[in-house]
Amino acid sequence: MNKEIKLFLNYLEQVRNYSEHTVKNYSADLKKFEKFKQQKDFENWSNLSQHDIRDFISGIRRAGVSPRSLARLLSSLRSFYKFLNKRPLKEKYALKYLRQIADGMEYLLKNKIVHRDMKPQNILMT
Repeated sequence: MNKEIKLFLNYLEQVRNYSEHTVKNYSADLKKFEKFKQQKDFENWSNLSQHDIRDFISGIRRAGVSPRSLARLLSSLRSFYKFLNKRPLKEKYALKYLRQIADGMEYLLKNKIVHRDMKPQNILMT
């Protein structure tokens, strides 16, 4: 099983206190999704587009999955992607961004530009 999925399932158990039954079902849903990802030869989760996810869901629907199970599958995927997007930055990326912020602040200082609202919410990352 993929490292990100393991971390997510552990998060559900330890932090969110999901029941063992729910974690087991989320695990089964995400294993199906991981298999789909491997069949499509995607390197990581962020390479999957909205269209790819729709293809996955359509295939599950054609297989005759009940509406309730399909709703849980969608919930599993939504929660998993939210988890992936909220994870902390790895140290090497955090250092890279901090250097860029420091360079920007140095530029402001050298050019006598005052930024009166310096805070994390005002940092645009692209």
